Amino acid sequence: MTKVISVDPNKPFETLREELKSVAKAILDGALVAFPTETVYGLGCNPFNKKAVERLYEIKNRPKGRPLPLLVISQKQVEVLTAEISDAARALMEHFFPGPLTLILKRSKVVPDEVCAYTEKVGVRCPKHNIPLALIDACGVPLATPSANLSGHISPTDAGEVLRQLGGRIDFVIDGGRTSIGIESTVIDMTVEPPKIIRLGSITPEEIEAVIGKPVEVDEEAMAARYRPLHARIVLVDVENEEERINALIESAQKHLGEGARVCLLATDETITLLKRIGVPSGVVLRSVGSRHDLDKVALYIYERISASDREGFDTLIVEGFQREGIGIAIMQRLSSAAHEIIKRMAP
Repeated sequence: MTKVISVDPNKPFETLREELKSVAKAILDGALVAFPTETVYGLGCNPFNKKAVERLYEIKNRPKGRPLPLLVISQKQVEVLTAEISDAARALMEHFFPGPLTLILKRSKVVPDEVCAYTEKVGVRCPKHNIPLALIDACGVPLATPSANLSGHISPTDAGEVLRQLGGRIDFVIDGGRTSIGIESTVIDMTVEPPKIIRLGSITPEEIEAVIGKPVEVDEEAMAARYRPLHARIVLVDVENEEERINALIESAQKHLGEGARVCLLATDETITLLKRIGVPSGVVLRSVGSRHDLDKVALYIYERISASDREGFDTLIVEGFQREGIGIAIMQRLSSAAHEIIKRMAP
């Protein structure tokens, strides 16, 4: 049985640390605990407890070849976990820690082989959220923490989604409310030259380049992970021209309705206004994901909307695409990975 503990992340740090002492002890003894970060909910365990690490892999159905990132509370912990830190990596830590950036560095012998999947690298991140920071402080060790989802499925942004995917299989869920960003951290490999982004998040390549003063690569192939809901089929309408995009949304809805599917169309406020004016096929449910002019909010809500629509039993989710700028790049990378079908037309 999974125990749910509600915690107010806005309490003073020492109060949080005291409240989480019993959970920290359970982690040290091998418990698996889900908790919020600023990005998504994570599933944490003691990286030095071999049985806990093995259980985490098993419960998530995570491939054994994928290392577990470590959440830390300070750069001092990073020093212990790594064998080498370049000037560029230090600059990124100074600028983005705590925050939604995971650095892949050369590991030290302190890091167990099981955690880093028998590689010579380790991913480290300092979250910008008091709950994991208080937990790490109370534990006295970093936490091995991938996202709190079944491998390949959408990462939870609230405790309810964690329970839907992992309830009854993990020991604790700390409910600290909805996460503030809604997509996973940017991950950059600092052991290669030039540094290589292997997962896009809210921190963009341009922001990283501005800090380290040199270009970075984006590894498109490494980011081909799947982000799919549990049941529904996702159709991504990735069309630049507004008129063509509206037509493609309507045509796709008509097609799937004709095949007997229950259809939910997820789009921006602006597009929904136009669709209501034009008229959508009877039976299509419209659901907003926010304004096209505020992609930070879209990132926060779109995956929750997809997950909620999936739970409601829709067969097909038709999702409007976004401009590939700033955080929109990360949103589209995940949507493209999740999509079973992508409708793409060139703008005139």
